[in-house]
Amino acid sequence: MSTNDEMAVYLEELLDHERSCEVRDCALCQCAQTIYRLVRNVIFSGVVYPDVTIAARGRVIGARNRADGSTAFSLVQVA
Repeated sequence: MSTNDEMAVYLEELLDHERSCEVRDCALCQCAQTIYRLVRNVIFSGVVYPDVTIAARGRVIGARNRADGSTAFSLVQVA
């Protein structure tokens, strides 16, 4: 089994555990959350496709602002 296979199996086990865990703050769920946070930080640490990222960010902020009535969306569109 390769290192990637081992990692995939471990992550699948964490996901399966998290889906069925009733405690939600047990050691395995906390471990999963830490891994998700670390991966998120690595994946989204830089802009790989600036146009797509900026457009997607604008849509997300726009949707949030429409929901809460704020006006930050127009600032993002101008920037």
